[in-house]
Amino acid sequence: MKRTLLMICTLAGLFFACSKGNPGSSDPVGPGNGTHDTTPAPPKHDTTPKPPPPPTETPGVTKISGTLSWDVDLYRGFIMVGGGIGTSIELVDYDTAYCSAELINAYKGTCTIKYYTLNGDTGVSFIFSNQDYWTSEAACDHPDTAGIVQIHVYRKDGKNIWPGVKDVYMPMGRASGNVVGQGEMSITDYTGVWAKLTLDSLAAIVSRRSKLTLQDFSGF
Repeated sequence: MKRTLLMICTLAGLFFACSKGNPGSSDPVGPGNGTHDTTPAPPKHDTTPKPPPPPTETPGVTKISGTLSWDVDLYRGFIMVGGGIGTSIELVDYDTAYCSAELINAYKGTCTIKYYTLNGDTGVSFIFSNQDYWTSEAACDHPDTAGIVQIHVYRKDGKNIWPGVKDVYMPMGRASGNVVGQGEMSITDYTGVWAKLTLDSLAAIVSRRSKLTLQDFSGF
């Protein structure tokens, strides 16, 4: 009988001890009172809102128009002004510029170089045999470009040089009538030796200027 009572007491003591670790007990059981941390974990990726991408530039078109002359002015940095019949384009060498210019088909004909003095200033003109000859204003506005010496204005990054205009080709040519300087590409205010200027000199002057500002663009 005593053994039975001792066993009952022992079992009762074990039951009481286990009940203290029961999750349903009001007694604290370790940190957090027996519950799990339900705080949301921080996101793994940056969810900061980003600004929308800039609008895509509408692709421009290529413009072609004849020019009666090109004037390259080295005195004011580097300025190329092309003038045709109602068309002109001016490029200036600025540090913040983007446009580039290149001489095309210069070696597909012969080039005559002449020196002149105008209003006390000395200059040199490059006259190409492979230039266009126009008989009307319409022909100048829509010139033949095959093998004709011309200036190409563009941007190396492929963007437009003007709103809606990707690049410009301006073939050199002559129109009917006695227009002073027509069909000539002239350099003014050259500080070097005039007699040493060649066609290679002209091509180098144009090509080494990789950045130009499109200052004026009209008549296209």
